[in-house]
Amino acid sequence: MKISDSFSLNDLYLKLLQTLFNGEKIDLHEPTMLENVKTYMEGVYAGFGGDFSAFEYDSPDYNKLAHLEANVYQFSGAKNYQMLRDLTDAVNGNATFKEFKDKALTILDEYQGNWLRTEYNAAVAGSQMASKWVDFSAHPDSTLQYRTMEDDRVREEHAELNGTAKPVDDPFWDTYFPPNGWNCRCTVIRNDDAYKTPAKQTPYPEIPVMFQVNLGKEGLVFPKGSAYYIGLPKEIKEKITSMIPDRKKDK
Repeated sequence: MKISDSFSLNDLYLKLLQTLFNGEKIDLHEPTMLENVKTYMEGVYAGFGGDFSAFEYDSPDYNKLAHLEANVYQFSGAKNYQMLRDLTDAVNGNATFKEFKDKALTILDEYQGNWLRTEYNAAVAGSQMASKWVDFSAHPDSTLQYRTMEDDRVREEHAELNGTAKPVDDPFWDTYFPPNGWNCRCTVIRNDDAYKTPAKQTPYPEIPVMFQVNLGKEGLVFPKGSAYYIGLPKEIKEKITSMIPDRKKDK
């Protein structure tokens, strides 16, 4: 899926801006939130290797995908809440709708342009690694090996990790299982023939705190440390949770 580099105002968002400009308070706008859910889930399905119909009900793959979907709803809802706060703040001090709309477009360019594209890529990468983790978990005695793309775009700290081999249950993977940053292209493979990296030779480079987690193991697409979650009211969290599909009813 190709996401435009810049946001293009459509009727849905125009109506939202008009409502906010007229002074109506909106904490969660479900139509725009669900648009993002759809976009992210397209990335998840692409990375995971299929949608729910591709996996047997209640299988490890099916259940992992359900966890990823729940995380997508939570992330999308939190993002929507923060976007609405920024748009509402932009109303203040703008005497005309055109002035507000111009400022709002700058905000939407970030949320629904630059950031949406990066987040879609994260959905693909994160779900790929989650699918891998399901397979790795089925082979608890295997050895995993970190691999980069080995080109000039690889970050220095990720290059340090290249080739590191550890047992699947080693705590190393709780911190360094990719993705290890936005737009990370690293992966992990099963390689039982690999020489296990000794403790004294194991690299521990600094990566962003929010990515110091095994997303695949935890069943997450997006890290819990995202700024979108800061200040999210309890009632909004509960409303978002109520929107998550109950996959246990799909049987």
